[in-house]
Amino acid sequence: MNLHWRLLLAGWALLACQGATCTLEDDVAMLQMQTKEEEVTHRFEWCKEAEVVPYVQRSPSQESPAFRIQLLPGSGACSSLLGVLASVMYAQKRERAYFLDESETRLKGSHPSWYLRYFQPIGSSEPLSPFEDMPISSKEVRKFAGMPQLTIGSETMWRVNMKRTFLRRYWQFLPSVRQEVCGNVRQLGLPQRFFSIMVRRGDKITVENRSAVPLEHYIDTLQSFQGISDIRDVFVGTDDCSVLEELRGMAPSLTFHDFCYIQNAHGWDLKKDVTHDLDSHFLKFFAELTVMSASDIFIGDRASNVFNWVLYMRRSDSRNATVFNVRDYPYGSVGLGI
Repeated sequence: MNLHWRLLLAGWALLACQGATCTLEDDVAMLQMQTKEEEVTHRFEWCKEAEVVPYVQRSPSQESPAFRIQLLPGSGACSSLLGVLASVMYAQKRERAYFLDESETRLKGSHPSWYLRYFQPIGSSEPLSPFEDMPISSKEVRKFAGMPQLTIGSETMWRVNMKRTFLRRYWQFLPSVRQEVCGNVRQLGLPQRFFSIMVRRGDKITVENRSAVPLEHYIDTLQSFQGISDIRDVFVGTDDCSVLEELRGMAPSLTFHDFCYIQNAHGWDLKKDVTHDLDSHFLKFFAELTVMSASDIFIGDRASNVFNWVLYMRRSDSRNATVFNVRDYPYGSVGLGI
């Protein structure tokens, strides 16, 4: 129903109030909010209610040992999510039951679980016995998940397509988390078409000793599209909010959007930051992932696991030619078949 008819209905509702406390302004505001919610749900795939409840395996289907999928202490959020995705796919390939073991992960902070705090449960809710240890970095999983084509059951697909398919089968935000995340997405007020960039700093630079990508490379890549596109809105996902002022100074013709009002981050460091309350950090981060996965063009840093996770979150029918690795500047290679 378009806004015109919604406003007419609001007028009729006002006449029906007959002295009650409701007003036309209240009705219009409510209907406009409902319209915004519907627009966000339509445009941002991960704001939709899950069509399929994630598969929860409660008991082994055969006598083979279950897989204990272990989240590792040094793995960040996207590293852990990518590892769980590959391990779940491998478990399905081997027709094994599985359960998550979060006893070592730093991501949970002071909470009993990181995964179950934000995402719908998968696998068995209780440890299974007998079991076989399957760390998310195991050689078997990495070898399987790195094959150009993957076959699971009767399905054979190119690697990136299989991972996108499986991601949608098992990974979903908890409803309460989705509501919070998508409320922030709605408040952002992005236009229908926009670009997104991901700028990673923090322990990716200080601990892993990687060089920071110059911000000029992002700007040059964005401006290379100006001859073929009239898009001027750019969403910035970053763990270091200080880059926003620099970006705006470099490209005043572009309008940059961000979630730094949720948390004014200054570089994510896993070892240090897990001692703090992590909800603000992760709600900001999940909102960033949701937006970056829906942009017309995504420019990220393949040295960060965020790049791969966003690639798999992007719509299953989206072309890989809309994803660019800024470390290949000035050529902007496409993230094919990752």
